[in-house]
Amino acid sequence: MGNSASEISAVSTRRGYGPGGIVVADTCDCGLTLGPPREQDYWWPSLDQPDKDLHIVVRHTEHPTYRRALRADRGWIERGASVEGTGRCEPIPWERVGTCGAGTEHPVVAVKQ
Repeated sequence: MGNSASEISAVSTRRGYGPGGIVVADTCDCGLTLGPPREQDYWWPSLDQPDKDLHIVVRHTEHPTYRRALRADRGWIERGASVEGTGRCEPIPWERVGTCGAGTEHPVVAVKQ
């Protein structure tokens, strides 16, 4: 299972929260929030394995119509307005699902179907 929203992981300390959960940075160069959600389960793809019933995810604060990742046979496939027409159709490994164009890893959250 993913991390509960009440936890602040060691990774989130490097990604926007200082000691005690104090915000030290709000957004990434890509425009997304750096820290994990506080009221929703999330996963750090470089650290956490996805739940078996997890099929569609987005980077925290990213809208699914803009970019989402769908579980495929050999990895995850990105879909949405930001990737349509770019030629990116090969599956990517789970470990890269949270990484944005600025090279920052973001927590990912499930898309409710």
